[in-house]
Amino acid sequence: MTIDTRNRKFKLIELVMSTNDDEALKKVEKILTKATSKPDIQVAVKPLRSNVSLDDIKKEQNYQPISYKEFRVLADELDWEESVEELLAMLSK
Repeated sequence: MTIDTRNRKFKLIELVMSTNDDEALKKVEKILTKATSKPDIQVAVKPLRSNVSLDDIKKEQNYQPISYKEFRVLADELDWEESVEELLAMLSK
C-alpha cells in the first residue's frame, strides 16, 4: 500500500466519521461492499459441457504441440539456481 493510498483511506475515514447523512453513508457502504465482496461461486464456476471432445478443446485453445526435442532445448535453456530437490521442497511448503 502506498502512502497516498493510506492517506486517502484516512481522509475517507475522517469524512465518514464527520457526516450524519444516513443516505450518504448507505451509498458509501453499498459501493464499498460491492467493491470488496467475493464473487458468488455460481457466477465464478462455469457448468461442465456435455458431448465435448478433446479435439474440440484443443481447437478452442489453439493447442500447438511441441516435440520432446524442442521441449528439451527449452528446458536446457532455463537458468535455475535451485536444485530439483530444492524446487520440489518448495512445492510441499
